[in-house]
Amino acid sequence: MLIFPFSISFTYTKHEGCLRRLNSVLLHIVYAPLLIVFVLIFVVGNVFMMPFAYGYSIVHKMMIMCNDKKTGKCILLGEFAFFLAFGWLILLITQVTDIAYFVVHMYSTTNERMSQYENPQINVKSFKLMLQVVLQLI
Repeated sequence: MLIFPFSISFTYTKHEGCLRRLNSVLLHIVYAPLLIVFVLIFVVGNVFMMPFAYGYSIVHKMMIMCNDKKTGKCILLGEFAFFLAFGWLILLITQVTDIAYFVVHMYSTTNERMSQYENPQINVKSFKLMLQVVLQLI
């Protein structure tokens, strides 16, 4: 709906640079609501998981205190007390960086190249054979 009024300018404009800029602006306008929805879902999911992450970290710190024989107990107890007091703040601060990375990856154009999935390709011979079968059925 939003792009339709601009389709006239796409047909009459021949300058490639202008078309690329217009396409980029329209992409950002159309993509913005989707980005906002996904960022909100991401934030809600992170906030929901934060108590579990905090609890897991507390248990992990206690296990380190019990199993680490090299580091002094006083240092380990200090680290545990620090995380116990400021763990929520640390987790909240990391949410900011997580959201920034999430938005950057949402706008990334190299996601397909980072994927291990290979797009299946059809060769010309198979395409012609498939076209003949479809034309016979029609």
